[in-house]
Amino acid sequence: MSEIVVDIHSISSASGWYFAEFGGIEPVLCLALVSTMDTAHPSLAPARRVIALDKDHLGDILGMTVENKHTDIEHRGPDGG
Repeated sequence: MSEIVVDIHSISSASGWYFAEFGGIEPVLCLALVSTMDTAHPSLAPARRVIALDKDHLGDILGMTVENKHTDIEHRGPDGG
């Protein structure tokens, strides 16, 4: 299943969130509430979801493919846990 971003509803800065894929060392810069379309089933209604953005995806995200990296994140509080 491949999803692409078809609409952006809001973008907020993120603090304390990290991409789990990289051992929790790469910080999430923003969280975006977006609508996505499943390219395997384009007749389905778009779904809303929150995705994480890194420094490589801070520009125009319309049409961007949502990867596991964008949804597999973890939060660490001030004590590191």
